[in-house]
Amino acid sequence: MFNIINRRTLRFYINNYEGAKTALEIWYDEFVNAEHTNFNELKRDFPSASLIGDDRVIFNIKDNQFRLIVRVVFTFRVIQIKWFGTHKEYDRIDPLKVSIKKQLKMKLSLIRSEKEYERLLDWIDLQFDLGIQPDSEEGEQVQIALLLVKQWEDLHYPIAHADPIEAIKLRMEEMGIRNKDLVERNYGSKGHVSMLLNRKKSLTIDLARRFHKELRIPAEVFLG
Repeated sequence: MFNIINRRTLRFYINNYEGAKTALEIWYDEFVNAEHTNFNELKRDFPSASLIGDDRVIFNIKDNQFRLIVRVVFTFRVIQIKWFGTHKEYDRIDPLKVSIKKQLKMKLSLIRSEKEYERLLDWIDLQFDLGIQPDSEEGEQVQIALLLVKQWEDLHYPIAHADPIEAIKLRMEEMGIRNKDLVERNYGSKGHVSMLLNRKKSLTIDLARRFHKELRIPAEVFLG
């Protein structure tokens, strides 16, 4: 599992980029439970992911309509949200640019305000820039800081699961699957598939299992 931090920013993207909500919610569910230990393992499951620099990964979101830049620190099991936008917006930024903060010291304590939350995120960012290792004294401090951030974000910035039907429609669009393809794959009759996708029929457990396996939709989407 990964601790995905800077969820306030991720929620902003979910709420403010029309058409990206379901795709980002699915991405979150996929990676919060992911078990990858290096980029090669990640690349195997997400072929469109690109590594830039030492630890930044670019994901194509919603059939390449958007791009998400994150920092993946496998040694700490952390994914840090860095940037999200359309391809046009991406062309105007430098995905490797890092804002180095001058603050090297941080007294760790429970987060009580947004200002303290932001300062801690900046400090964590700097520690990763410095290449701090988990088994060092500084690394132990970083792990404590990550737990404090997770506690704050779990309380103030939870990420909702994607709507199951919207997730199915998105995957169908991305994979070029039409309603008649589902009929041919024995998901039901033409009328049943249409009613299912228009919320006039309930999604059964068996169909949810098939959509999870065949369309690679996280199980949490159907269980949430």
